[in-house]
Amino acid sequence: MTLRPRPCACLPEHFNGRSLAAVVIAAHEAGHAMQDATGYPPLKARTRLAKQAIQMEKVGAVVMLAVPVVLALAKAPHLILIEVCCGVLIFAMAMVLHAVTLPVEFDASFRRALPVLKAGRYVKPEDMRAAKQILRAAAFTYVAAASMSVLDVMRWLRVLRF
Repeated sequence: MTLRPRPCACLPEHFNGRSLAAVVIAAHEAGHAMQDATGYPPLKARTRLAKQAIQMEKVGAVVMLAVPVVLALAKAPHLILIEVCCGVLIFAMAMVLHAVTLPVEFDASFRRALPVLKAGRYVKPEDMRAAKQILRAAAFTYVAAASMSVLDVMRWLRVLRF
């Protein structure tokens, strides 16, 4: 079996360019590779949780979609309350994943990528402040993802009028 590189979905001028963001994000991703190479325990935990969280989100969606059916068949409001609570708890798994992911992302950005950028002089000293902001943004993408998980739970509660 021959491995082929995946086609890049980005614009050629960005992919072939040498922007500060491209260099910094590449260093951040290299930070993840360093974590993997050293067996960084939080990365292992995140990987395990990610697989489980994907499955749990699917189960949570089925549980929440079944609420109207259960209400129509059982006609027992207390059962619906229990089902909605179970659905919300299942969706909370995604939030746990993001909580575990945040330290992994900060480690990749600031403990691994930033020293490489400095030592290799890949970033000019006057651009270092901007590079740190880009690294912080890379790490905080999971805060945005966690926020989306919270909004998703709130959306389900609103759809079900709880």
